[in-house]
Amino acid sequence: MKRAAFCFLFVSLLASVEAYAQTPHASAVFSSTRLAPAFMIECPNTSAAPLSAVDLKVAFKIDGKEAGGSGGGGSVGGGQLQPGQSWKIKLELYQGSSGPSDPDLGARLSITYPYTLTAGRHVIAFRCAGNWTEEIEFYWNRK
Repeated sequence: MKRAAFCFLFVSLLASVEAYAQTPHASAVFSSTRLAPAFMIECPNTSAAPLSAVDLKVAFKIDGKEAGGSGGGGSVGGGQLQPGQSWKIKLELYQGSSGPSDPDLGARLSITYPYTLTAGRHVIAFRCAGNWTEEIEFYWNRK
């Protein structure tokens, strides 16, 4: 009985880890030099073919409204994202503030979108290679 319960728990844990590895995830990035919200997206390639930076079709949905996908600028380290591997992508919502660029923090791709935020609570999710992250809640305060 204990062995069966352990095997069930182990298989369930492996399935959870596999599902986590197949889904993009996002985290907030804090900067002492930029006055803009930024996020780091871990983007896995779940397809059977290599993907270029353009193939990732990175976009975001903020407060229920899809944005991004075009109008942003960025830089990429080159190469292709191989099947089963993932890239870190740093995405910044440019607020018109100036300041020196931050280090890439290990990001393979860095994107800046002009997107004016109102003060208050916001919810954001990111699309990468056709899959969405969980929503992240954050607060923005304009000067």
